[in-house]
Amino acid sequence: MPARKPIRPEDLFDFRFLSQPRISPDGAQVVYVERRIDARRDAYVSHLWLVPFAGGEPRRLTGGRVRDGSPRWSPDGRTLLFVRERKKRHLVVALRGWSREKTVRERVLLDTRGVPSSPCWSPDGEHVAFLFRPLTPEELEARRDRPSERRLHPRVIRRLAYREDGRGFLPDERNHVWLMDRRGREVRRLTGGAHEDHGPVWHPDGGSIVFMSNRLPEADYLIGNMDLWAVDLGGAEARRITTEAGPSLSPAFSPDGETLAFVGNLDPYAALWRNMHLRTVPAAGGPSVDLLPGFDRTCADETIHDLAEFGHLPDRPVWSADGSSLTFTASDRGACNLYRVAAAGGVPEPLVAGLHDVAAYSATPDGARWALLVGDPSGPHEVFAWEGGAGDPLRRLTDANGRLLRRRVVAVPREVRVDPPDGAEGAAAVHGWMLRPAGAEPESRVPLVLAIHGGPMAMYGWAYVHEFQVLAAAGFAVLYTNPRGSQGYGEAHCIAIRGEWGGLDYRDLMQAVDWACAQPGVDAERLGVCGGSYGGFMTNWIVAHDRSFGAAITDRSISNLHSFYGTSDFGWDFEWDIGARPWRDPERYWRGSPLAYVESIRTPLLIVHGETDLRCPVDQADQLFAALAVLGREVEYVRYPDQSHGLSRAGTPSLRLDRLRRYVAWFEKHLMGVSVEEGKVAETAERPVEGVETVAGAAEPQPIERPDVLPER
Repeated sequence: MPARKPIRPEDLFDFRFLSQPRISPDGAQVVYVERRIDARRDAYVSHLWLVPFAGGEPRRLTGGRVRDGSPRWSPDGRTLLFVRERKKRHLVVALRGWSREKTVRERVLLDTRGVPSSPCWSPDGEHVAFLFRPLTPEELEARRDRPSERRLHPRVIRRLAYREDGRGFLPDERNHVWLMDRRGREVRRLTGGAHEDHGPVWHPDGGSIVFMSNRLPEADYLIGNMDLWAVDLGGAEARRITTEAGPSLSPAFSPDGETLAFVGNLDPYAALWRNMHLRTVPAAGGPSVDLLPGFDRTCADETIHDLAEFGHLPDRPVWSADGSSLTFTASDRGACNLYRVAAAGGVPEPLVAGLHDVAAYSATPDGARWALLVGDPSGPHEVFAWEGGAGDPLRRLTDANGRLLRRRVVAVPREVRVDPPDGAEGAAAVHGWMLRPAGAEPESRVPLVLAIHGGPMAMYGWAYVHEFQVLAAAGFAVLYTNPRGSQGYGEAHCIAIRGEWGGLDYRDLMQAVDWACAQPGVDAERLGVCGGSYGGFMTNWIVAHDRSFGAAITDRSISNLHSFYGTSDFGWDFEWDIGARPWRDPERYWRGSPLAYVESIRTPLLIVHGETDLRCPVDQADQLFAALAVLGREVEYVRYPDQSHGLSRAGTPSLRLDRLRRYVAWFEKHLMGVSVEEGKVAETAERPVEGVETVAGAAEPQPIERPDVLPER
């Protein structure tokens, strides 16, 4: 076997990204989605694959330049329903005949001028409920093949939530619940109104459908709210099931149809800071019950990595066949695993425990067989089989990335636990991981890069992160931790920084850096820091308050909380965090903004931002760059066109690659003394992809007297 080579940024183009495992009703087969990069088109394609539960060679069911997803088995297991995006069209397609001795047959059930999603079969298999949004005239104009024929229309905005990152300007038409027969001949709408509907699920008797929707009069303002609603097939008005405010997500009916289980809490203002628990509510409506009152963890996968989108809804909890218990996932100290709790509530029992991330799951109706999507630091997520019993082993069904990874050296993380800073009585130890370059001699001292996750209500964990492996392969140790503000360590740990970013979290991060600098093999004189979103905010904050770092990269960051309030797609939600509105207490917003301390920044800074980012708008990077350039600091600004907040996870492939190369080149230049012309990675990083403009600050930073005392928050 040839010698293994280091991980490269370009390996991104060879990965296979798996998702949405769905086990057949009889437990014999598992269908899943495989997404990959089409390098020639600089785009993604995704197809359906099938693998036997007993094991065997996976088989591709669909192909072509399409994006297939949301596979759903019919109740009899003979038909697969899925959604396809092809040439600007969105279709609902039925698939039959996938046995090896037959030819797969596709039939388009729905092809309209709109966007269908979330299909689900009725219990008898005669109907399909789905979400659908018609295209607006403006969207139809934008889809014309000839740009010269497109007409411009003014945008008249009358509601607070009029944009969303990754979607752009929201149309007046919203997602609603629709119904069609299994042949696609009869199609009709069940819900309507000026609000979004989500996640339909059938009542076991097939007479009604439950869905999620925020229909409060102030829905745009209270974006943390989501209620469960039900609509009868006869066309009656939808009725509200949950009566308390707060998020009610991913509903699932008990086998007898009397009870709904869902994931949520009762805080519409600070929902993400609180634990999301498994709750139940009578199907007829009423108050809900927390099944896990003593469980100080959140019932969702909060793991962040760079090979899949972050922030999706939790998988629906799964009822046992007799309705006596429920199975769900929860995040705990960097891992995400399966748990079971009695339907009456109590202490959850761990079912699948391990140092890994269970990102998705599905089960047969009797709960005897499960398909899981599991990842760990050794490689991206793969599909596994599980027999459903506590302690039953996981059995790998796919090896989509094995061929690549067997040719690469993957660095193994070292788990880190650091005592909290002095004065942080009762705080959890700072937990995280450190990657050291594979093959580095134990006595060699390598530069260290501190990586900070976004959120902040999320966590790094036991998952593969390509960006970290690329940095480690380039010769850097990478430290990534879960300071206060992170999920997975209890609600008090998460909510500790609410209204005070740059306080306890800053202390935790620097405590971890101090620990790492004391380890053999780490060069404390060569430190870098990077992060995206909230991690970008903290990168800005750190370099404005500490002179220890020789280089920094701030990605899709926040620099000015005051302007963020009105320019982000949900910036107004920060008033619940900060405790005031910016026009009533501008000083509070300003003193919490890294831009207020920009004169203290001396660290060479690379600013990276997507130009269509609506979560952390590009003006945040503009303001920071302008200030640093005026001050004559060493700064470089890279703006990526047509890229949203998710550039690092799902952006245009060539631009994702360009970003990785620039990360390596910036840290090599400032922490290793590698010039732009030296080294393969640095060289490729200086060949920008067409359409990417690099803006540089002053070549020679002007000497400015360093203050004796840095500004305090």
